[in-house]
Amino acid sequence: MNYTDILLKMPKQAQYSLPADYAEASAKIGKAYASLYHLERKTLDIIIQRLGILPFEWSQLRKASADDLTEAECKVGLARLRSRGIVFAYKKTWGERFFFIPYDLYPFWHMQALPDLYTDGWEEASDGVEVACSKPHQLADSLFLLLAYIARHQPPLNRNGSIHKRHMQQMEERLNLHAEVLDRLEVGHSGSETCSSSFAVVFDILLRYGLIANEGDRLGIRLPELAAWLSRSRSETEEELLQLWYQTRMPKNLLVQHATIAMQKAPVDRWISLKRFAERLLLPDMRSLGQFDPISAAAAIKGQWLEPLAEAGFIDIGCRCGEDWHFRWRVGPQSVFSAAVQDEGETEGETKAFFRQEDGQFYVQPDFELVIPPPVSYRIRWELESMADLVQTGSFWQYTLSKESVMRALEDGRDGKQLLDFLERHAKYGIPDNVREVLQHWSSRHSEVRLLTITLLRCKDSSAAEAIAADSGMVAHILERIGELDFIVRSERLDHLQKALEQSGYMSRRDKTGKAAKEPKAAFPSFIRHEPGCGDDSELLCPQPFWKAHGFVPAAYPVIPYDLDISVPKLDEVYPQLRDIPAMWLKDLRRYHASTARELLEKAIAWGAYVKIVTGEQQLTLLPKRLEDRMQTWSVIGLFNREEIRLTASECGEMQLILPGINDQ
Repeated sequence: MNYTDILLKMPKQAQYSLPADYAEASAKIGKAYASLYHLERKTLDIIIQRLGILPFEWSQLRKASADDLTEAECKVGLARLRSRGIVFAYKKTWGERFFFIPYDLYPFWHMQALPDLYTDGWEEASDGVEVACSKPHQLADSLFLLLAYIARHQPPLNRNGSIHKRHMQQMEERLNLHAEVLDRLEVGHSGSETCSSSFAVVFDILLRYGLIANEGDRLGIRLPELAAWLSRSRSETEEELLQLWYQTRMPKNLLVQHATIAMQKAPVDRWISLKRFAERLLLPDMRSLGQFDPISAAAAIKGQWLEPLAEAGFIDIGCRCGEDWHFRWRVGPQSVFSAAVQDEGETEGETKAFFRQEDGQFYVQPDFELVIPPPVSYRIRWELESMADLVQTGSFWQYTLSKESVMRALEDGRDGKQLLDFLERHAKYGIPDNVREVLQHWSSRHSEVRLLTITLLRCKDSSAAEAIAADSGMVAHILERIGELDFIVRSERLDHLQKALEQSGYMSRRDKTGKAAKEPKAAFPSFIRHEPGCGDDSELLCPQPFWKAHGFVPAAYPVIPYDLDISVPKLDEVYPQLRDIPAMWLKDLRRYHASTARELLEKAIAWGAYVKIVTGEQQLTLLPKRLEDRMQTWSVIGLFNREEIRLTASECGEMQLILPGINDQ
């Protein structure tokens, strides 16, 4: 959940102490971190360093902080972080409470808690680095190709909602992603037995974008969302896909997770040494990352994150001297954690206009081949999918115009002039004369004759036919009279005509062979304006925000459907019966009777608090763990400077109960 989502879910009265929006919140993090109370900072550092970006439970935080914080310190630190609006909480259906730092603000806190990861080190010489893996636009292209297939074929679904095997195989063949690489993302999904991880990842994104929908017995395209997606430039598409990739495919391995966060500050198009990057991650205070050396750390980062990222087309991987691996960003990573902040007054469900970027131009060859360079937008490629056959993908795509493909476009509702106008506008050097002439010839032969499925009204005799022809109420539902006894009925008005016939006293009967035919649905919609005088710079509407829907694959950082838990524990909840203890226990050092001293220590043990004790000429702060009775007296065992010590009752002089958050400063 990002910061904007939190503000939308949070009651107005609970927002008064929080920054007004994401931009204000992110800008204030440096000053906020510097002003943190020592327990707040220590607790936050533990969350950042040892728990990572994913939501966590109290038991996980307690385990991660056991060596550094008492239970009371941990409770107070967490409570104060929640009251400051740094950590938030939500409850699941059965009451389990989960805590989290807003997804889009976490990297800013990460930079504060682990500054050594971000100091210098990004400058790398590119001499001698040879590209080993470069697959630009791979994920975005796969999305497009799967969308085009679904729009064309509307794959039928089995009774259990799965896609027919034949269509599944054909869709898998359209994808350029290697499943064995994406398997490392540990993609778990309900269709693991019937589809590959590459299909699961792409299908998941289509669902999250709301681009496809289950239409009962088949898959279909959601046209408004598709129009919005196609209207974006390829760079906008890539940046948004990278944001979604980070949120849904974040690795669970903590070391790799820290790498994913830190590397988003690396510059674009500059080679970064993986070995040096891994060395920076192995800081002395990163104890919970496991037993890693720079070589094994680099291998984990490369295998679990960089190679899937390169397979999707977001980065390139290179190598120097056969073993010194490097990576470089192809897509600007600085946008990964940016939040889409709604404009003031804009409400959920409203739309925001996006104007198309430069669409790019392609080449029409005399042999009817179309060569598509990388800059050509998906919106233009979509129209090419309607009229030509895809031959190959890669950096340059290739289509072929054929009689069958052109006829297919005409059947989808386009006409010959529209096809020629489209090619003329977007072909770099226009259309070769022979191609133009053939396209005109093919178009002219289309619809010279047509096979129609019609609904026929047949009368028993001429008197009934004349009565119907003279009735204005019935004529409104009739398209045309043919011959003496027959009428062609408007298929969409069939039910109305039957009612009118019954009201006039006719007992009509429908033959099974005379069922009304449904109007054919356009198999491949067009998003190009064809009206005279209207170019391709018209405005398209983009529903906001994108990728809020649930997907096919469980997300690493899920969209949280539960209500926020805005309650913050008070100190008397951290320290039950706090008001029942004598105030002098907290005020200063005092000498107590042995029985009172024992009560003080028992309360400290129950609360996980410290006790300041004077023993002999030494003053120490003890974390008592247990009391033991021996020889009509007692002794306390506790931790001092991380070492266990024992003090007898006679060795305990002046004492003071130290409660984190109350008198520990």
